[in-house]
Amino acid sequence: MASESKLISRRQLLRKSVNFGLATASVAILAAACKGAVKEIHCDDTMGLPPLDIATRKALEYVDRSPDPQKVCTGCVQYIGAPDTASCGGCKMFKGKVHPDGYCKVWQKVGTAAPPSASQ
Repeated sequence: MASESKLISRRQLLRKSVNFGLATASVAILAAACKGAVKEIHCDDTMGLPPLDIATRKALEYVDRSPDPQKVCTGCVQYIGAPDTASCGGCKMFKGKVHPDGYCKVWQKVGTAAPPSASQ
């Protein structure tokens, strides 16, 4: 009789199989969602910059997110790249952090002649 109590009915087996399948699918969905999650970076902090540098950023109308996806800082001759894409870079035209997807009004496509830098 002890061996009979260890047997599982078809109904119980089916329930356990479905539950296991749902659990596996849930884990796979969560893993895929986490893998695609990108850490949001913010590069618009001007703390520590002198007022003149802040004014230059404002005059050049720098924004962390370009209104035109074809014109982002990573495609600009003035952009100074960060060591990785999850960090802020810099710009030859003004001081402070620059978002890879940012934009300012002196944006110029890589491969074209650059305007003179702001420090000249």
